[in-house]
Amino acid sequence: MERSGYRETLAFISEMFPGRLTLKVKEVAQVMSVCENTVRQAISRNDDPLPSQKLVSGTIIVPVPQLARWLSGERRYYGR
Repeated sequence: MERSGYRETLAFISEMFPGRLTLKVKEVAQVMSVCENTVRQAISRNDDPLPSQKLVSGTIIVPVPQLARWLSGERRYYGR
């Protein structure tokens, strides 16, 4: 089931990064208006971690739809 605010959050992310399917940690930090370390902590959480994938190169990417879903349930913690 779609979380409340998902579509609005997805549209917000898509305006910032048109056509992108994934974002790097730095870009996620821009969306959330937090530092990169906060994003890395969110990825490492035991309870409801921010969905991400680590590439062979070591780069961490976050799929845009999963970020929008996660943020729509986490608004009480983050500004957007």
